[in-house]
Amino acid sequence: MSKSKVELFRETCRIIGSMEIVIVEAKISLLFVMHHSKYIDVRDAEGLNLFPMTMIRQAHKWITRIEEGSYTRAKKALALLPPDVWERYKTWGWDLLEDSREAKIIKEALKAFKKDFMDMKTRPDFFKKGKLYAEARKKGFKAAKKE
Repeated sequence: MSKSKVELFRETCRIIGSMEIVIVEAKISLLFVMHHSKYIDVRDAEGLNLFPMTMIRQAHKWITRIEEGSYTRAKKALALLPPDVWERYKTWGWDLLEDSREAKIIKEALKAFKKDFMDMKTRPDFFKKGKLYAEARKKGFKAAKKE
């Protein structure tokens, strides 16, 4: 049985939420990820009707692929040492620890995650601000006027 639009949307949001620590460590702005929050109330999925099922399905497929690939590798790399040790590494500066095995592993894992996440060729329209707005306008969405 296939999932409904609301189920796919909520699962996509849940996955993004679970990735927050790695997103932040990879220096990706959460605002860059959450353009849809302007149109859709995440709690009750109100506004989801502005977007076609194909757009939601592509977003879910893309974020799931990242979750199962580069995100999992980055999460495992972060788990090599306790969080307080990683904080000390960052405080001291990565350049002082470049020869450290753990530093090399985490830097490579975060680099791969960021590359996957920021690749505009594979990123679905749901995560592109302009495409999302254009789709919402087709269904009659009007942005609030600035005062």
